Amino acid sequence: MTRGSWKIFVLFAVFLVAIPVLATFPNGRMTGGGSVFIGGIRVTHGFELHCDFEKKPQNLEINWEGHRFHLESVSTTGCVAPPPDPRPPVAPIFRLDGTGFGRYDGQSGCAITYSLTDEGEPGTKDQAFFVISCPGLGTVLSGGGLLTFGNQQAHRAN
Repeated sequence: MTRGSWKIFVLFAVFLVAIPVLATFPNGRMTGGGSVFIGGIRVTHGFELHCDFEKKPQNLEINWEGHRFHLESVSTTGCVAPPPDPRPPVAPIFRLDGTGFGRYDGQSGCAITYSLTDEGEPGTKDQAFFVISCPGLGTVLSGGGLLTFGNQQAHRAN
């Protein structure tokens, strides 16, 4: 197994184990954005996502090296309650995981799996992970980690 495929396997293993056991907290949402480096490439993102996948808006945009992904629909979502000592502001969640479909460089029908965390202020411990794949192209982006720039914020639903 190559180094890159090992990372993809671990990322998918985390999602396969985590998503089925997540509780849904319909009163939570997350906003924010920033950047992570994946294989030396700066990947920026901005979003507003709700724990209740039927709630609107559900926005997520990811950009890297002239490429662009825009979320069009959310298929599944799961949120994780905060640790016993939530950091300000108090919110019912600290992590939001989901799957959906969107456009990659204008091509519709591309699938995404994402995980976003809010680890308190000033956002230097927040994390973002993405796996995007498209018919005929395969995986076009996979990875993530600590935000280099930016901040992600968990909130109560509005």
